[in-house]
Amino acid sequence: MEFIRAIVKKYSREYNRTLKNGKKKKYQTEQVQITVPKEDNIFENDEVVLIIPSKYMNEIERSSEEINKLKLKNNKLSEDNDTLKSTIEKNNDTIYNIKTNIEKLKVENSSLEKKLKKYEAKTNDQELENCIFSEKPTNLDKIKILEKNKDLNRLNQENEDLKKDKEDLKEKIEFLDSYIKDLKYSIKTLQYSQKKEVSILKEEYDKLKQECENLKQEFKNKELAFKKAKQSATYHENISKKLKEFILKSY
Repeated sequence: MEFIRAIVKKYSREYNRTLKNGKKKKYQTEQVQITVPKEDNIFENDEVVLIIPSKYMNEIERSSEEINKLKLKNNKLSEDNDTLKSTIEKNNDTIYNIKTNIEKLKVENSSLEKKLKKYEAKTNDQELENCIFSEKPTNLDKIKILEKNKDLNRLNQENEDLKKDKEDLKEKIEFLDSYIKDLKYSIKTLQYSQKKEVSILKEEYDKLKQECENLKQEFKNKELAFKKAKQSATYHENISKKLKEFILKSY
């Protein structure tokens, strides 16, 4: 919206006319001139313009600035909304990857548990054979038992590590689920705020539009009244002229 400041000057003239019944009547014509600085003359010939008294200019300029601020704020909210949506999509991908890893760990855990049971069964069988066929185990048997025990301990440790990783992943998923819920709530809040501000902006726009229409109608009414006054003045001027001519002819 562009505003141009100009100066309004009014010119009026009074004159008397003698009616047919001999009575005199006073008339007044008024002309309004609007002077626009040359450097601000952006208008076309016969262009219809809206003229607003300067006392309303500050209010209109403030409203225009407020509308621009609301537009900028609306754009910022839209950007924040898009950013949050993008973050949610990334987190959804992360959760999917974590769940996939958990499934893989479950498979590995199951496989290790099976191996662990096999080693335990072999160790028990070997110890039983040593007790039956050998009253005193040889050094080689002791070494084999120690190695199997080491394998068993290693598998137990791996199993514990997997369980711990599984719990950690569960905690991460719970955290991400909570974070996503917060993000969704924030998006809803932002969307509600956007709708509310857009509604306020529309109300301000409709109000300004209605004021503009009212001013246009007021201008048209004044223009119509001016035309009627001008026509009346022309009519009475013609009557006066004819009356003068008649009087002159009578002499």
